Amino acid sequence: MTLVLIRHGQAESNAAGVIGGARDYPLTEAGRDQARAAARRLAGTQIDAIYASDLSRASETASFIAELAGLEVIEHPALRERSWGDAEGLTREQIAERFGAGVPRGQGLIPKEETHHTFLARVAPVFRELHDRHREERVLVVAHAGTILAVLSEIIGLAPVRMPRFSIENTSFTTIEGTDPPSLGAINDHAHL
Repeated sequence: MTLVLIRHGQAESNAAGVIGGARDYPLTEAGRDQARAAARRLAGTQIDAIYASDLSRASETASFIAELAGLEVIEHPALRERSWGDAEGLTREQIAERFGAGVPRGQGLIPKEETHHTFLARVAPVFRELHDRHREERVLVVAHAGTILAVLSEIIGLAPVRMPRFSIENTSFTTIEGTDPPSLGAINDHAHL
């Protein structure tokens, strides 16, 4: 299986500099332009299935690609971004003011926050399911930076309390080839922008 993970286009939360998390922030016009650019880059490429988070910033990004590919987007709620609980909608500075400077996120210290372990337990089974369903196919998944980092964490074998420190920009492509063992073909490829 070839798995292409694509981060959604710029959302209103990205433009405002706030943590989006599991809130449903729509794409900006710039985000729609990024999604169109990603779709044009993929035009003529073999794509067997397109999955997306059910948050509108991901599903709308996927719809631009699906339209050119002649496919339907299959939405999957488990592909959502991690819930940052009471930190959602806040800037990093506001988070520091409200919860303390340097409070580690992803450890359940922020009220209603989804821990790293819980997040991985939600995301990892989806990718095993996709592998079983699409063994010899090219599959696109349009999701979120956190979701993509969770998959990379699983692939490179990080402890379930850490996320890899890669930049995952809006509409960037991260490509994973094969399964035994999987190999990373690209991380944060945004040449179409």
